[in-house]
Amino acid sequence: MVTTKSHSGSTSKQIHFFATANDFLKAVEEFESLIQVKYALTGVWESAQCEMLDSLSKVKNLSVIDSGHDTSAKKTYVVLPKEVSLVTREIPQNSGGSRYAVDQLANPHSFTISPGGTYTTGTEHGLMPGMAGTAQCNSISFELFTAFAKILKRDFTKIRAYYLGPEALKLFEQGVRFPTASTAADRIYDLAKSA
Repeated sequence: MVTTKSHSGSTSKQIHFFATANDFLKAVEEFESLIQVKYALTGVWESAQCEMLDSLSKVKNLSVIDSGHDTSAKKTYVVLPKEVSLVTREIPQNSGGSRYAVDQLANPHSFTISPGGTYTTGTEHGLMPGMAGTAQCNSISFELFTAFAKILKRDFTKIRAYYLGPEALKLFEQGVRFPTASTAADRIYDLAKSA
């Protein structure tokens, strides 16, 4: 788990992991059994109305990355207590009208999850990292984040700065590629077995 301080002095927390769909969903299902939460896909949208999910298990292809080259292709979700309303940020457009951002900035009682997951680039198959974290400094945000992070720390195996789920660990031991940023990046940045 990584703790950093921003220029404003607020504390953020993150945990980085590699997980197959089964690894990730097992952790999420346990988390959802402990705390009633809801999820919203982050991004900038044309409407302020946002689809809320009561479980990530309902997301089709949750742990499949559309493009291994682009880390922005990973889906990220804001995670809120079930009783807390999602707030969108209005962004006026130069061309007129507005778009609406879903992120943690307007939702201080939340944390974010990016599942990471499998990718295919040409003939190469691999696993991209996921991340959970919060940039907010309040007890609700930390409680949510800590509950999820505890499950990963208990059930996943730590290798350097990453936690690997049971299935991910088997893939890692088989030599499947685990890029930490992008498949286009040099392999020296991959999570790899020690020589």
